[in-house]
Amino acid sequence: MDDTFPDAIMMSGHMPTPGYSVFNREDGGVELALPSQLGFERAARDAVGMLARAMGFSDARVEDIQTAVAEATLNAMEHGNHLDHTLLVRVIAVPSPHAMEVQVWDQSTVGFRRGLVGTRLPEAIDPGRGRGLFLMEALADRVEYATTPTGNRVSLWLDLDRTVAPAGE
Repeated sequence: MDDTFPDAIMMSGHMPTPGYSVFNREDGGVELALPSQLGFERAARDAVGMLARAMGFSDARVEDIQTAVAEATLNAMEHGNHLDHTLLVRVIAVPSPHAMEVQVWDQSTVGFRRGLVGTRLPEAIDPGRGRGLFLMEALADRVEYATTPTGNRVSLWLDLDRTVAPAGE
């Protein structure tokens, strides 16, 4: 996968129709193009969950994966695209024999704010909010944040061999 994915999809003419669009990839993965509206994160959660089950992830691990993907998608919608329904969030899930990579893209023209990326503990947060980065990093095996000319990207790597989320990380 490369950093030009959002532009490639936009130029291909595969814009979302009412609601959202789902594309099957030749590599066995899935791509979604979602409007930045709360509730559409469920489509990403469900699609990636189905792929994870098909790959053989345990039920408990599928729940972890779905939570991490939903959080990344919500962050892209809310913080990247500022809930502008005309801006898309793209979710790409690609399986491999021993892992799955999930990329979540927004269309923000502003990069990740330093100090937030890599947050490991939910300190000084509003009740019920501000735990997305913490959850993603606790539930995924690796998380990477990148700012590109076409938007921000969060990449989650999820190992098939890991059965439960580590406690206390």
